[in-house]
Amino acid sequence: MVEAEPARLCCQPYQRLLQVATTEEQVQTEPPKEDHIDLPADIYGLTISVATSDLPHVLEGSRTTFHLLRLFFGLACLAINVWLQLMIVMEVDRYIVARAVHNTQANYAQYHAEVFDIDGNFLADKWADWDGPKAKLCGMGLSKVKFTASIIFLWTIRMLSEVRSCLQLTHDIFQVPRTQPSTTSTGRKARATVAALNENNEFERFDVMIIDMPARMCLASCVTIPKLIVGIALLYGGCRWFAATESWEDLILNALALEFVIGIDELIFEAFAPLRAKQTVEKTKLVHVHPEDSVGKTRDDKLVMNTLWRLLQLFLCMVWAYIYTTKLQQVIPNFPADVHTPCSGYLDAQASLFCETLG
Repeated sequence: MVEAEPARLCCQPYQRLLQVATTEEQVQTEPPKEDHIDLPADIYGLTISVATSDLPHVLEGSRTTFHLLRLFFGLACLAINVWLQLMIVMEVDRYIVARAVHNTQANYAQYHAEVFDIDGNFLADKWADWDGPKAKLCGMGLSKVKFTASIIFLWTIRMLSEVRSCLQLTHDIFQVPRTQPSTTSTGRKARATVAALNENNEFERFDVMIIDMPARMCLASCVTIPKLIVGIALLYGGCRWFAATESWEDLILNALALEFVIGIDELIFEAFAPLRAKQTVEKTKLVHVHPEDSVGKTRDDKLVMNTLWRLLQLFLCMVWAYIYTTKLQQVIPNFPADVHTPCSGYLDAQASLFCETLG
């Protein structure tokens, strides 16, 4: 007697789907290899869960009220998340960054008007006696390009991780088969999401076997595209905010504030998603089917290519941080970096200790 694979049950309502071998050829044929991909534990994962399990039921007209409510809840939380993230970035740029840019440009203009001669030559004696906004001028992010560039580099890495996770999620969604046979071996209509049982006939997980075209369009328009837009907006907005920072202390605080904005999707998920919805997201897996005759690269080849690709990304992040800080930033366009030398002496004097520490 041949030992059957763990049975799958259609979710909502559950229906037993038995995989029965009818011929000796079917018994000897191994099933295609399957990969089970986890959903992210955030609002985007919740949206994928309701789009793959509830949207098909809504379109079919079965248990409409229940599934409509779940679908509305997931999409409403997603809309609030995207609105909050984009709104905060835009308002920060409008009210905080714009004011910081104005103050920085005003301080820099006063510096050039009072410490340089008409030919543009720096006057050291004027600088020594200058009672202008010296502390603010030397505290701006552009006064120390290396330090600011390092913060922008770290922020670029952080946002690269967000964008990369978005692209990976898009790949995972579209790797799920779009269609399967319309009926199962029992004659019932195949469902998009089924429940898998373990060897003891106990529930183990939900398998997303099919993502049809309506669900794909819903996920593309509501999940992957908004997530990518938010990531790019945070990358550019963060770099602009760091370059416009008026003090080094604020530079660190600004980075922490933006990290909070990134985590809004997880915060809303943890605060408002019902426990059952969280458990469903945790147990829902996207199923990728690999046919037996599929020919691909070896594991070592994939590892080498992946390593080289990650090294290239690291290099591009470094190049972006340097180019943005020195060329692309619009806080002081075409900044000649003529505050570094005088500010170095001023900052060293400000950091000198009145009492030496014990040796």
